[in-house]
Amino acid sequence: MRAEIADMKPKLVRVVIAILIFVAAFIFCTVYFRKNIVPTVMGTSVAQVRAIATNAVNIAATSVINDGVTYDELFEVTYNDAGDVSMIRANSPKINSIAREIANLAQANLDSLGAQDISIAVGTFTGLAV
Repeated sequence: MRAEIADMKPKLVRVVIAILIFVAAFIFCTVYFRKNIVPTVMGTSVAQVRAIATNAVNIAATSVINDGVTYDELFEVTYNDAGDVSMIRANSPKINSIAREIANLAQANLDSLGAQDISIAVGTFTGLAV
């Protein structure tokens, strides 16, 4: 019986060492991933999402402004007796209405996009131009 236990010890030691190596490699990969890959993916993703959102807002603003909004609808210029500008008064309700319309249209543009794929180059992770 003692011989059987002596024969099992080297196998048991190898199994324990293999498990420890596997656990250490797993911990190393997890730490490396969280420290290096996650911030890179998040930074690249945020930049691409901002670009998509900016494009949606620009399209909405262009669409609303191209519907025939004029300067005279937004501002009233008052002149004095000499013909000089004495006051410029903003038509706040109209400006707010346009801003609200742009925001609603921008949200509709974003909603219509649905899920978007975000591509990240392999070189982003390695630092190499691939």
